[in-house]
Amino acid sequence: MINKHLKKIHDKSENDRIKIMWVAVVFCMIIILGGWFIIYKSNKNENRIANEISQMPSFPELQKNIDDINQQKEDFFGEITDMVEKAKMEEIAINYVRENKLMNEENILNLKLKNIEKLENNWHLEYQQYYQDILVNDNNISFLIDDAEKKVISHSSNFDSDINLSSVEPKITKEEAYKIAKEDLNKSLNNDSANNFDLKSSELVIYKNENSTEYYLAWKLNIFSLSQVLGIRDYYYFIDAENGDVISYFKKINN
Repeated sequence: MINKHLKKIHDKSENDRIKIMWVAVVFCMIIILGGWFIIYKSNKNENRIANEISQMPSFPELQKNIDDINQQKEDFFGEITDMVEKAKMEEIAINYVRENKLMNEENILNLKLKNIEKLENNWHLEYQQYYQDILVNDNNISFLIDDAEKKVISHSSNFDSDINLSSVEPKITKEEAYKIAKEDLNKSLNNDSANNFDLKSSELVIYKNENSTEYYLAWKLNIFSLSQVLGIRDYYYFIDAENGDVISYFKKINN
């Protein structure tokens, strides 16, 4: 009976020892697997970090990028400053026109800025005259403004305030005007069959003939003429956009 009881105690102890052993084995496996996982993640992170570092620019490249950004910033603020300065010069010029009653408000609205530039310590502005959004040929007003004093030093003007046309819709097309000009030019060149013509530019303008006070709606044509006898010549033609008459033409003098 005692032996039976002792055997029972021994068997229970053996079972407990086996259970403890398995728990220990499982625990060790968890620790080992956890260690492997940590090592794997660590290696992966190290590879990622190493890859990112390898892709980072070198110090000279980084410095160049910083310099480029700073230059872009300087250029941007430089452009803004330049725009503000130019706007101020335009304001000074237009106020000068108003204060000196050089023209009325309607004519002021017909001015369009052609050029503005800084020449040493002065600003030069040139406006062109327009009539119903059509350029008035050779009519402009220019200003010289002291940059330090912010005032107009001088101005020159070629401006017509009494333009009055019944219509600014051309009845003659650009192509028709070019044909008329070519025929007239060919006659003036003694009908030389070797003449070749090329239309360099064309523009609808308001034109005032020097020999009269009349204004015309005209096609302004810049034509190249090429011949074996005369070589290359450059002409300007003004063709009446109402009836196709040749108002004026001249040979351009090239420097």
